[in-house]
Amino acid sequence: MEISTALIVKDEISNIKNILPDLKKFSDEIVVVDTGSTDGTVELLKEQEGIKLCFYNWDNNFSNARNETLKYATKDFILWLDADDRLDN
Repeated sequence: MEISTALIVKDEISNIKNILPDLKKFSDEIVVVDTGSTDGTVELLKEQEGIKLCFYNWDNNFSNARNETLKYATKDFILWLDADDRLDN
């Protein structure tokens, strides 16, 4: 049983720095869909190993952006999170 973790981000550099270490502990795949970051989020994600980085033009429809992340998830289960969510160990 494998887990894909999926996130939508836009200008989440400070949050993504905090959540990625926890996600890497249990995720078999991390899918991040960026919707137009300009704060260095994309550059940070490109430096990370094991991140599937995709892009989506924001159309003011959260469901469409969420569904875009799901298109790229390939594992048995999908955990969808916001970049500002935190996981207790």
